[in-house]
Amino acid sequence: MAGRFIGSIVGLQMHPQSATNEFLFSLVHGTKAMIPVEIGEPSLHRKLYESDQNHQNMCTHLDLLPEVRDKAQICNMAIKQRAGKRYNANLCSRSFVKGDLIWRMASSASKKDDKFFANWDGLYRIRDDTRRDAYKLEQLT
Repeated sequence: MAGRFIGSIVGLQMHPQSATNEFLFSLVHGTKAMIPVEIGEPSLHRKLYESDQNHQNMCTHLDLLPEVRDKAQICNMAIKQRAGKRYNANLCSRSFVKGDLIWRMASSASKKDDKFFANWDGLYRIRDDTRRDAYKLEQLT
């Protein structure tokens, strides 16, 4: 029976995430997972176990769980912002005005295996600037 339980728990991540420094099990259930298997001498953790104190600690952890989740979410957002900043550091933004002539990227350019296939499609004029980085185009033939 215990072997089946251990086999099912081995697939779970039992180490803290690098981003939040929290255990996934802890973020979901409010506590750290402990595998209930003792081989030979029981551990100090098992010897010093007190049921009432454990219940009180579990209630405290469950009360603090929303704060831990919020902290983990803030850490994840900060990491995503840093990654976005690093990604966008080398990005050259271009803006166009009404009447500019442009080439549009061919939608099938990435699907073709032929390296001599044109990557750009037709000649277009910007008819209207709808919003940031989005334009209505007029095809020139």
